[in-house]
Amino acid sequence: MTEIQKKREGIQQFYAQNERVLLPLIKFILAWLLFFYINSTAGVLQQLDFFWINLILALLCAFMPFGVTAVVCGLMITWGFSKISLELAGISVLVFLLMYLLIFHFIPKSSIVVLLVPLAFLLKVPEMIPVCVGLLGNIALILPMSCGVLVYYLLIFAKLNGAAIVNLEDETNINRLIYIFNRIFTNQEMYLWLVMLAGVTLLIYLIRRASTDHSWTIGMIVGVIVELLIVLIGEYLLDTETDLLFLFLGSVLAIAVGFLLELFCFNVDFSRVEYVQFEDDEYYYYVKAVPKIYLPAKDVVKKKITAENDDMKKHKPGKDTEEIERMLDEFYGKQ
Repeated sequence: MTEIQKKREGIQQFYAQNERVLLPLIKFILAWLLFFYINSTAGVLQQLDFFWINLILALLCAFMPFGVTAVVCGLMITWGFSKISLELAGISVLVFLLMYLLIFHFIPKSSIVVLLVPLAFLLKVPEMIPVCVGLLGNIALILPMSCGVLVYYLLIFAKLNGAAIVNLEDETNINRLIYIFNRIFTNQEMYLWLVMLAGVTLLIYLIRRASTDHSWTIGMIVGVIVELLIVLIGEYLLDTETDLLFLFLGSVLAIAVGFLLELFCFNVDFSRVEYVQFEDDEYYYYVKAVPKIYLPAKDVVKKKITAENDDMKKHKPGKDTEEIERMLDEFYGKQ
C-alpha cells in the first residue's frame, strides 16, 4: 500500500511541476481525436478530412478553454451537415444553440463532458461516462452528458442516412425536415442510452454522497452492474444487436477507472474514522471525520564529520578549514 501511495504522490508532483506542458498536450490530443472522429464518422465530411487542417485546429484549441473546442466541433458538424441537407444543418444549429443557452451559459465548465461523451462512444467505452460523472461531478452534469449523447447520434444518423437524404431532393423542404426529424428523434436506442446514463449517474452520485464507508467503491460497482442489466434488457426488448465482448470489457475498464479516480481524488483511511458530537444553541451536530492518507515525512539523516586518524586530530585547522566547519554547523543547524 505504501508503494501505491508513493507512486500516487509522485504522479501528482510530476503533474504539478509540468502542468503548463501536460494540460495543453491533453487538450491537443482530445481536440485532434474529436476532429478526426467527426470526419471519419460522418463520411460525407471529406472536405474537412485534411491532416494539416485538423492538426492546426487542434494546436489552436490546445491553448484555449474546452468551450472553444466545443464551438469548433459544432461549426465543423454544421458545415458538414450543410453538404447533405440544409434541413439537417438547421436541426444541428438548433441543437447547438439550445446547448449553449441551457448548458454552457449556466454551467461553463461542462463543455468537457459534452466533448468526452461522443469520444467514449467512439472508443466503445460509454460505460465509463456515468462512473466518471457520478464520482467527480454533480446532478447538473446529467444535462450536458445527455447533449453529448444526442450529438453522437446526430453524427451516426448522418453517416447511415446521408445518401438517403440526398436522394430526397425532389421532396419539399417540409417533407425532408419531417423525415430527418422523425428518424433522429424516434431512435429508441438513443433514448435507452439517455435514460440509462442519466439514471446510473444519479445512482452513483447518491451513493457516493452517502456517509457509508467505501461509498465510492460501492457506488461504482453497483452503478456498473445496474448499467449492464439495463443495457442487456433494453437491447433485448428493442431487438438490437450488442457486442457483449465490448460491453463487458467496457464495464471492467469503467471499474478500473473508478478505482483510479478514488485513489487520486478520495484517498482516505476508513480504518481511522472518528465520530464527533457537539452542540450549539440551536442544533446537535454528529460529525464523521475520515482522515486522508499521507505518507510520513522523510527522516533527514545527519552525519557528523570527525577526524579519522591521529594525524588529522593533531592537525591544527587553518582559516579555510574553520570556515568550512562553520558553514557545515550553520547548514545542519537549519536542518
